[in-house]
Amino acid sequence: MMEEYQFRAPEDSLEYEDFFNAAGHGDVLRLKATLLPSLDVNGLEAHPLQGRGALHMAAQAGSVPCIQFLLAQGAKVDLRNSEMETPLHEAAFRAHPEAIKALLDAGADINLETGDYSFTALHNVLKYKYTVTEQQIETIELLLDRGLDVNADCDSLGSTVVSHRLYCQYRRVSDSGIDRPSVRVTQYRINACST
Repeated sequence: MMEEYQFRAPEDSLEYEDFFNAAGHGDVLRLKATLLPSLDVNGLEAHPLQGRGALHMAAQAGSVPCIQFLLAQGAKVDLRNSEMETPLHEAAFRAHPEAIKALLDAGADINLETGDYSFTALHNVLKYKYTVTEQQIETIELLLDRGLDVNADCDSLGSTVVSHRLYCQYRRVSDSGIDRPSVRVTQYRINACST
């Protein structure tokens, strides 16, 4: 279920700045110290282009302790930022499998898509990447094992956005020296939707 939340932290709030910085650096001790009773754990940055919450930042940092602390304090696992990305999208973009596991175990919706481009977490693993690393393959395998729908978003040619991106990356993976470039990637390369 999509979490709609629009509270923006005041631009000049040093308290929120400290709180967001602690989450972004994955510093759970500092995060605990900076979460004052007056702060909203689901508040978003004032910056209109980013608009991320502390859980987005902790997920991008790959900090499982920060993620677990924020969730225990009431952070919404599927909270959307200004680009309609969830913390799961952020963890996937940085290829942090342990952070992804923590978010999924807390109930994150693995198939939520972003706004304009309808990217899933799997899209984010490969977004803006020109090579594919072992950690990204591990992340892709985790998302597929946990039930990501690879048939979502058929285009007019009958290909999914996911299958197209994975196919385009295949040669790059093969050329990167990783000895198992297509263990699960090729297995899930779906070229047509059953519609």
